[in-house]
Amino acid sequence: MLTEKIQELLQEQINREFYSAYLYLDFSNHYNEVGLDGFGHWYYLQAKEEMEHARQFMDYLHKMDVKVQLKAIAQPDKKIKKVLDGVEMALEHERFITASIENIYAVAHEAKDYKTLDFIQGLVREQVEEEDSARILVDKVKAYGDDPSSLYLLNQELRGRA
Repeated sequence: MLTEKIQELLQEQINREFYSAYLYLDFSNHYNEVGLDGFGHWYYLQAKEEMEHARQFMDYLHKMDVKVQLKAIAQPDKKIKKVLDGVEMALEHERFITASIENIYAVAHEAKDYKTLDFIQGLVREQVEEEDSARILVDKVKAYGDDPSSLYLLNQELRGRA
């Protein structure tokens, strides 16, 4: 049985994952609207990944016989003014999500909740990948973003993400 604290943290994480999807859909819309459809595609796929993460948390709660309580998703408040803004905000957001997941891990460890530790471990590994991808994109935009032809090629690269 999950402690109330762990249940609460897992419920909050579901909302954070859905907010992440909402945020990345907002980024996708922005980039599509300014003609950077590759960036738009990249963030659309990121949004889908975040919804999958939320589903994983919901599935875990169901397996643990806990009723999922979906809460309102806040409207994204981050505004992109230049290409670099969005990718930097995404990296910052991924770091926030990592800290949140690590907090769940720490609380589960303290409670000796081995089932939750096992479940969360995979998501901790996933966050290493998420942060790395976000950081690499920041580095590429910093390196090439001021040159229109390089930005065009980067946009093409991002369009190819499967």
